[in-house]
Amino acid sequence: MKRPFFTSGDQLTRREFINTMWLKNDFNPVVDKEKCTGCGLCATHCPTGALTVFQNIQKSIYQIVFRQDLCDGCGSCEKPCPEQCFQWQHGPKRNVTDKLFMVIFEDRILRCTGCNAPLFPEILVNRLKTKVRSSGGPDLPFDLCPPCRMKNQWEGKRVRKSKG
Repeated sequence: MKRPFFTSGDQLTRREFINTMWLKNDFNPVVDKEKCTGCGLCATHCPTGALTVFQNIQKSIYQIVFRQDLCDGCGSCEKPCPEQCFQWQHGPKRNVTDKLFMVIFEDRILRCTGCNAPLFPEILVNRLKTKVRSSGGPDLPFDLCPPCRMKNQWEGKRVRKSKG
């Protein structure tokens, strides 16, 4: 005897129900590149590995890459986005074999001014600096890695208050 799709105990949200109806190749990730900082939380929360962070340290390139063949359309990647710039767009069917991956975010990697270690996407650091300065917070050394920050702290260089 087949079990019915819905039983009285099933509690699905509308989004979960729609996600079960989508086919893997019927939707595409859409990222608002004006809002996205490249934090990578979407990739961190992707249970299938369809979203991954790729860093080419030699070329100082940071990318978030989408692999449609691994995506099951669960939507877990959309919820944790702090900028609310990641969405799914229902569209025409695509042949999954057309493209192995799609770059949905790309930026230059900012490097530590003390030791040249790779840090974060440049746009992320610039947005953080802007937010801290506009709130009148301290002028933090976003261009230093943690070991270089500690070194500067022990050398007596203090963090100074930002000039509004």
